[in-house]
Amino acid sequence: MILIDDGKYLFRVIKKKKKSIFTQCESKNCILYSNKSVHVPGIKVSLNTLTKKDKKDIQFAKKIGCNWIALSYLQNSKIIKSTRKIINSDMGIIAKIENSMAVKNIDDIIDKSDALMIARGDLAMDVGHSDVPNVQLDIIKKCAKAFKPVIVATQMLESMIENLSPTRAEINDIATAIFQGADAVMLSAESAIGKNPIQSVKTMSNTILSTEKYKRKHIEDFKSKINLQKDAMKSMVLSIKDLAYNPQVKCIIAFSNSGKTAKIVSSMRPAVRIITISPKINISRSISLFWGVKSINSKDAKNWKEMMKISKEIIKKEKFINRGDLVVITAGLPFGKAKMTNMIRLYEVN
Repeated sequence: MILIDDGKYLFRVIKKKKKSIFTQCESKNCILYSNKSVHVPGIKVSLNTLTKKDKKDIQFAKKIGCNWIALSYLQNSKIIKSTRKIINSDMGIIAKIENSMAVKNIDDIIDKSDALMIARGDLAMDVGHSDVPNVQLDIIKKCAKAFKPVIVATQMLESMIENLSPTRAEINDIATAIFQGADAVMLSAESAIGKNPIQSVKTMSNTILSTEKYKRKHIEDFKSKINLQKDAMKSMVLSIKDLAYNPQVKCIIAFSNSGKTAKIVSSMRPAVRIITISPKINISRSISLFWGVKSINSKDAKNWKEMMKISKEIIKKEKFINRGDLVVITAGLPFGKAKMTNMIRLYEVN
């Protein structure tokens, strides 16, 4: 049996020759498009090295200023290490989890990558459809502990490729990923080749906003339960989250030169908005992938006075912050040279 296009179409081999096979489609209404995935159950192909084309594609991505490289069908961290050697230092690597070998080596993959994507189409072909929800939840939990963003992808609004409205099951699927703690949910064919790309984006956006609104109203059920007592720096960021549950606190402003502070603050899932400031445009763009973050590319503060000046300028522009509200400001000292977040200020807007 051969499965094509994320398992949509099933073909049975009826005849084979030295360099070719003849198949019969077992699925109804089969329309095949180019560049679709092919899965042969029971066959394992080693994909642990970058091909010449891979390296050429990565060089092109560097040339046009891409912020992320997504690695498909990886099985362990070997290909991540090879990619790390040839990309720019401010580019991130997204590991796409699409097979059982990647699931088996998930801890090492999470450790070596910058973000994960749960690509559920091919993954379902390899681990079985009924096991995908378990794998999804397990990976999201592991990424939360490691402070790594995670994207849930594939067939989230599949029916909208043809239809103007989604199924209730699809809406529930998006909400479930958000409730579980995903940083991002992704549209694929719905916006790439679908008949209703704009409506698909609106549907996804409305579902996200509705689900996040529910989470804020029931914040006690969604508080981060990660224990960070063994890590002093992360414990300090955890105290930011505790401050953010005060109803008077409206925002967290994080000065994040490398993006590390932004990543940890985001993973804490605070109850308020997060605004990050980075002087590096590519870091600022990369941070935009993290949950709850509004990323601003701005000059870095050189001292305490400049930090407050930049923060006040931002506060003036944000309409949801009013006089008397509290804002948490965090950064690493000394400015521009800090290796960790070590300063928190609770500022009352006047």
